[in-house]
Amino acid sequence: MNAPVVPGGYVGFWKVSADGSRVFYAGWPVTVGMNEVYDVPLDGSQASRALSAPFLPGRGCFPNASFQLSPTETRVLYLADQDTDEMQELFSVPTDGSRVSTKLSGPLIAQGDVLDFQQTPNGTRVVYRADATANNLYHLFSAPADVSTPPVQLHPQMAFEFKVTPDSSRVVFRASQLNSVPVDGSAPAQLLSNSGVTEYVGEFAITPDGQRAVFEGGYWYPDPVTEDELARGLYSVPLDGSGPVLELIEPIEATFSLSYPAEFLITPDSTRAVFHSLVDGQLFGAHTAGLTPSVRLNDLPFANTVRSFRLSSDGSQVVFVAGSGGGHALYRVPVDGSATPVALTPLYPAGLLDNLEVSASGRVVYVRLPFNSSIHAELYSVRLDGMLAPVRLSDPPASGSGIGNPDFTSGPRLWISPDAGWVVYLAHQDASRVVELFCAPIDGRHPAQRVSAPMVAGGDVYSVQFVPSALRLVYSADQETDGTNELFTSSYGARVPHGPPQPPTKGLQASGNPGSATMTAP
Repeated sequence: MNAPVVPGGYVGFWKVSADGSRVFYAGWPVTVGMNEVYDVPLDGSQASRALSAPFLPGRGCFPNASFQLSPTETRVLYLADQDTDEMQELFSVPTDGSRVSTKLSGPLIAQGDVLDFQQTPNGTRVVYRADATANNLYHLFSAPADVSTPPVQLHPQMAFEFKVTPDSSRVVFRASQLNSVPVDGSAPAQLLSNSGVTEYVGEFAITPDGQRAVFEGGYWYPDPVTEDELARGLYSVPLDGSGPVLELIEPIEATFSLSYPAEFLITPDSTRAVFHSLVDGQLFGAHTAGLTPSVRLNDLPFANTVRSFRLSSDGSQVVFVAGSGGGHALYRVPVDGSATPVALTPLYPAGLLDNLEVSASGRVVYVRLPFNSSIHAELYSVRLDGMLAPVRLSDPPASGSGIGNPDFTSGPRLWISPDAGWVVYLAHQDASRVVELFCAPIDGRHPAQRVSAPMVAGGDVYSVQFVPSALRLVYSADQETDGTNELFTSSYGARVPHGPPQPPTKGLQASGNPGSATMTAP
């Protein structure tokens, strides 16, 4: 899709437009070392064109920070040393190709840079962090997108993390504690948490309704090995400061001096949070306003630890992988803990289950790793109600084959299509480890088919985005030249013949009471 890339160049961050008509991307396609932003029509009717302002030699967009599109996709925002060499500032340009930029960030000291930024959902302002007054002391600033007034500093303390509320009215940020401030700086910041309740404030999230902040917190305690260790729990507080900080999950002290940050998700209706303690591998559910006591969700009839979890699309169910030394299985449980967990898969005695994704159509997709690696890994899906046995979506494993990229195990391996009918996934079919793109119906009614074009020796597919309202996708790969990442487009699903679904097969819950399953302690 992109224009030819010069030797040593590449395409980096990229994004399909909301209407599916074009792709925006950044990289070094023309000049090695000069990162620029481009767009190209998806139908190939025009060549790629540069959107970012022209740069002097040796300058360009900040390569480690992705560009952002305005909500209307009429402008692109990016960080670049456009005006002063080695000084990263925030700029905005139209997406019409005029390449006339507007600087959004304010004055910086000689060593200063804009570190990161976020637009308000309504697109009227942009919030950014910069060491504008002292080197490496990153304060929080807000600027109007139309540059009608100068940027304003929102708080005197250094900010470590920040998020804008869904209604674009406030910025929630983490300094020494959690704070909230009007996005335009029209009033002082309000302290939301306090050290009397929690000494430590970690990752936080804003509930979808914009009413509360849910955050990881806890306290320090002495440890004979590391001297100081952190007990981690989950807390909640209203963003308007109208109520106290609530302890949703009591902090859990680490054993064996292993204290890892926790994971948590919030349901779409904002009422519940699911908390995965990586200290002891347990899974808890809590009401975000503290209206009901917290519950342990992995309450199985044998000692177990939870490896990973996901929420169903409506937030009513939690899907999780749990097990012990005897193996792992996939389970579901109501998010409020009102029923015991139900097994969706048999107990796999070896390896792991990974890469959980839950579709809006009510299926769970997962990767089975028989040997704790991508080699011989297989892709499965199972109905969320557990009424049918899991079905394998990928081809039977062959020597050296597997799901995902064996050299980049931290990246995504699979994607569910917007209509929830298809699964697109990365796979290497043999010992050559060439990673290609495949597509399978999510219910397994037909065999998987290759989506990507043939790769050169050493070529791999890395990432995928779907084109809205079309059975088409865009993927990045070094398909034509090993080591040169570029963009390609392909259809998916359309070449697979339609037909009746698989005949029902006896699943884990086919006998006995509906909704029940037999679970055997490993």
